[in-house]
Amino acid sequence: MKKKVSMCIVALATLLSLTACESSNQNGAKEEQQSQENSNTHKKSSSSISEEKPGDVFKLENGKEMTLVGVSNKEASASSGPIKVKIKKVRASITSDKQSYIEVQLETENTSDKTVEFFANQAVLTTNTGEQIDRASREYSDKVGGTFNGSVKKEGSLFFFPKDKVENIDWVKLFIKGACDENVDPIGEKIEVKINLQK
Repeated sequence: MKKKVSMCIVALATLLSLTACESSNQNGAKEEQQSQENSNTHKKSSSSISEEKPGDVFKLENGKEMTLVGVSNKEASASSGPIKVKIKKVRASITSDKQSYIEVQLETENTSDKTVEFFANQAVLTTNTGEQIDRASREYSDKVGGTFNGSVKKEGSLFFFPKDKVENIDWVKLFIKGACDENVDPIGEKIEVKINLQK
């Protein structure tokens, strides 16, 4: 009798274990499906971001809205010595409280294993309206320049605040001083890139 009870308990435990495994596999499959759906949603929003056009309105983190009045979705590339710069997007925008700004999204990369100084945050921006902005905003811009210790990549945005109406800006030119070695001796040419804005 004890053997029968023991065998029943073992059989019951095995059955419960198999049921739990099946339930766990189903939950894992559901989680994987949900993760895939989230990934697809993220891809869709990324592709829609790359297709921005004038008139698009975006909600900012501070609750304000931003309206694009000009944009360049075309990537532009330049280099200075071992530094490569990829300008991914340029936006000319107005916020709901009438603040105009130009955002330059870029990626900077040191392609060497040496220490390189490259001051992208000190970039100068000029416009077709004749305005020159001598430096990106320190408060709002990401750190995309400075010291590159070996093969390093930095990515972010530089923000410029023009005095002219941003609606009148058809193109911008970005100027960045050439790369230097760790002794601040020049090792690259100055970068100058003109970007036309879609209006």
